Amino acid sequence: MRVLAGAVAVVAACGGTTGVSLDAPGPADAMPDAPLATIPADTVPCEAMAYWPDAIRSTAHPILVHYRAADEEAAAREVLADLDRAWDVEVGTLGFRPPVDDTGACGPDGALDVFLWRGHEECYVDVLGEDAATPYDDRQAFLVIDPWGPYGGAHLDTTTAHELDHVFQAADDWSDAPIVYEMTSVFIEDLVFPDDNQYVDQIADFQAHPDWSFDRDDGYETWYMYGAAQYLRFVRDRYFGGDAAFVGAMWRGMRSPADSGEPDFEDALDALLVARGSSFRDSMIAFARWRLYTGAHADAAHDAEGASFAEPARAAAVRTTGAEVAIAPMALGSAYIDVTAQSGDPTAVDVSLAHAASGVQWIVQVVPGHAGDGDTLDLSHGPVHVAIAGTQTIAVTALPTGAIDPEDRDDTTYAASVVIAP
Repeated sequence: MRVLAGAVAVVAACGGTTGVSLDAPGPADAMPDAPLATIPADTVPCEAMAYWPDAIRSTAHPILVHYRAADEEAAAREVLADLDRAWDVEVGTLGFRPPVDDTGACGPDGALDVFLWRGHEECYVDVLGEDAATPYDDRQAFLVIDPWGPYGGAHLDTTTAHELDHVFQAADDWSDAPIVYEMTSVFIEDLVFPDDNQYVDQIADFQAHPDWSFDRDDGYETWYMYGAAQYLRFVRDRYFGGDAAFVGAMWRGMRSPADSGEPDFEDALDALLVARGSSFRDSMIAFARWRLYTGAHADAAHDAEGASFAEPARAAAVRTTGAEVAIAPMALGSAYIDVTAQSGDPTAVDVSLAHAASGVQWIVQVVPGHAGDGDTLDLSHGPVHVAIAGTQTIAVTALPTGAIDPEDRDDTTYAASVVIAP
């Protein structure tokens, strides 16, 4: 899997670019290359430049792609072209900060050093040190890519865009919640190379766990943190009219003193959304509805690609004849219950919560709503009467009662029972 190594502790003009070889061809280039020495897996490329004797430099951006032999030059040029295109979008359009100049700590100068490592299979960004000239936690970085590995080939372009975004992230904040690094980079992939839709499979893992905390670090056991890019798509379309440049502003808003983690990405998003008449907390409620408009329930009013996305897992599917469903989401998680009125069944139900744990605010919604994408039910005075047309979904979200901070997140679950009475 794509690996982003380093302090975060997360295992985090198009097409026509040409590079200039740093070593001019000579008679020896016509001779077969000697067998390449095996690179030990724990090698730090910046400390072992001899393994990468050749390089090409971008003519558009401060990028240097290092490779090992003549038969790797074509791959190096392909990677360089993808890097140049991604840079133009990510920095030029979305407002990410260019990489921190490493002043020659890696490679011959301050350009971003990219190493092609055949056989390594994983692609990653690692960091060298902090930029002492700034008060926030920005780091010098380098990038490793294996164009011949499982994330190369047909996916090399999106892999390159993904990893380059980790480099740009390091120029703003290297001490935030792991999920924001991965969901941002996956969100970026589709903006730079929209024809490669491999991220759709990652969204499936995210949708499979709606009861998890939205900002949960699952230790890379699944693609959950990658698939959470679905939320950034929602933010773009719901609050910013389809303009993805908010994501660069989010990263600038995340800048914080080294290892402090404050402000975090949820703080940065909150500041952006308050200016739009909403908040991060409100976005969690709206997103609990939005993510239901996927798969067979996709429509033109929500994500344009929603039909290709998996739907969120359901806690239960019941009839209007009555049921009591036990749920136990984490804070910032949601549970979904489909309620169906079959032929001859009641066409309305009373919805209430029973045995609801304290420590969270329970938000109960019916999707679709009477005149919109969902209705919020006020259960503070008892059961609420809900008309059911065909099948509708009860969405129950557990929100933290205090400030929302990913550093407070753990895997505590909060139990409740959803009572559906005819």
